[in-house]
Amino acid sequence: MRRLSRRAALNAGTASLLVPGAAVAGADEDRDGQLVLKLVEQAHVSAETYAHYLRQPVLKGNLKALTAQIHEQEAEHVKALGDLVTKLTGTAPKLEPVAFTAIAVSDPRTLVRQAAQREGRLVGTADRTIAALSKASLASLVGSVMANDAQHAALLRLELGKDPLPSAFVPAP
Repeated sequence: MRRLSRRAALNAGTASLLVPGAAVAGADEDRDGQLVLKLVEQAHVSAETYAHYLRQPVLKGNLKALTAQIHEQEAEHVKALGDLVTKLTGTAPKLEPVAFTAIAVSDPRTLVRQAAQREGRLVGTADRTIAALSKASLASLVGSVMANDAQHAALLRLELGKDPLPSAFVPAP
């Protein structure tokens, strides 16, 4: 088995010397994997944050249901994006547990405001990731995650009593 691995590595190295673009393709996949890794790390922190929010006694009713739904979807993002990182780099992402301070939150709007800001940052990171990916085919998964995070942000803004759509989407008069 060891000999096969060495031979495969040798053949791959030789191919990169003989086939124009072979080394670049591998470098692009690794670079794309690193880009997506940053996004999966942020999605992981987001999923952990929603799990933390769900443990807060101040969260009740519809707001708790919305938070649970967003938490579930963020966990799905972590899985899907993590699988993509593994496919691109050959290594599964190592996601560390997130430590939270033991500060009690008495106002659920504080949690909603924080969550809306977090979702906005996720949308921005996904947007920059899509722009930097070397293959358009990778953008569909990242774009799907971005659209879902934008939906989260809109729902959270609505919960805060704000216009759910940013002004960038409002047509000019």
